[in-house]
Amino acid sequence: MTHLAAPSADPPRRIRRSPLARPAAGSRRTFTLIELLIVIAIIAILAGILVPALHSAKKKARQSLCLSNLRQLGQGCRMYQDAYDEFYPGWLSSLANDYTISDPKLFVCPEDPDKENNKWGVRSANRHVNSPDFDSVKCTFDGYAPYHKAWGPPNTEDVKHVSYIYEFCAGFWPSSWGGDSVADDGGNSRTVQPDSTGTWQSVKRAVLSVRQDWIDKIPMIRCFWHADIQRMDPIMNISTQGNVYLSKSQWQKGTWGGQ
Repeated sequence: MTHLAAPSADPPRRIRRSPLARPAAGSRRTFTLIELLIVIAIIAILAGILVPALHSAKKKARQSLCLSNLRQLGQGCRMYQDAYDEFYPGWLSSLANDYTISDPKLFVCPEDPDKENNKWGVRSANRHVNSPDFDSVKCTFDGYAPYHKAWGPPNTEDVKHVSYIYEFCAGFWPSSWGGDSVADDGGNSRTVQPDSTGTWQSVKRAVLSVRQDWIDKIPMIRCFWHADIQRMDPIMNISTQGNVYLSKSQWQKGTWGGQ
């Protein structure tokens, strides 16, 4: 007769699974709250690093596009001079559909907030129309102020918006200024006056006659849209010889980055 062993009084032992053991096939492991917060924190840190870098890259891209615009406009001005006995065009828009300038986007800075409005005389040079110094520069913009008829009107038909200051324009030099003060080669201060046309172009040509060494320095076309609104720099400029550089608002007080 076979005797069966009596069952043990001790309870069965529970088998503990190692925390490193793989979960059984088909089971899902969920994130804990702490793990989720860590992931979110890492994403936030990466965003804090990448977003400013992306913004800076976009800003640099807009500056590069603006520099390209200035170079092409400067080239068009040089071609105009060759055709018209060294006179400069009366307006930047005069270059449209001629002198290699066929794209109206070349007259528009990508930073100009009014670039899509196709309006003449909305703002100028990062200075609102109600700012105290607006009157001193408004006549350097196509279509703003009275001009000498010898150059004809701005080409508002082909060019709907111009973002740039053009200091060799056919707009009238402000009579309240009396002239432009310039130091000659010997350091003596002189005041040059507009000729009988009374235009900005006549004043700037007179400045160059006094300071011929400024031919590759004096700004011809200027963009203020990339400037800090408080410091008003850096200003992007192109000289009469096609040199592109950055400067203070008054370029004689500091220039850098010539290209």
